[in-house]
Amino acid sequence: MIAQIIHNPNRKDRLQNILEQTAEQRIKYQIWDATLSVNPIEGCHRSHRKIVQWAQATREPMVWIMEDDCIFTAPNAAEEFLKKIPAEFDIYTAGTYGQVCKYNSDDGTMRRMSGTHCYIVHSRFYEEFLNLDVHEHIDVAISNATRPHLCLPMTALQMPGISDVAGDGAEVDYNQSNYVV
Repeated sequence: MIAQIIHNPNRKDRLQNILEQTAEQRIKYQIWDATLSVNPIEGCHRSHRKIVQWAQATREPMVWIMEDDCIFTAPNAAEEFLKKIPAEFDIYTAGTYGQVCKYNSDDGTMRRMSGTHCYIVHSRFYEEFLNLDVHEHIDVAISNATRPHLCLPMTALQMPGISDVAGDGAEVDYNQSNYVV
């Protein structure tokens, strides 16, 4: 499967990161320019949406979406993530943050997804995905529409640094133990 990677062309640090990650993980990929808008929440959402629109138009059975701040947790983590794709899912994510996610070990789902750095959308969910509210944080919108599946152990996290979505040059590090599920 080819990863569809969203990249903000203004972020050279993230380009370097994602090129290193894809090389180390031996991932085939295509880079998509991020949709930069006045409202970073909407821009993020529209960046993901255009990839799902492409996947729907080309009749892809599923699409692997990554952001340029994705970091993998082990040398073969991407391969492990792909090996564990559930038989039935709408959204399958490589990692998430926060106790509010509430993982259900019986069915492998979460109440809430937090983070869209590395996940797969199944074709059965494309239409619903494209109808999500672009003014809402994309992970919240997804969580309101379906129960995402989580790969355990988690295989990808977000690179700490300046958040394009948080705005005002806010530094974030979701990989601290109080954030990681």
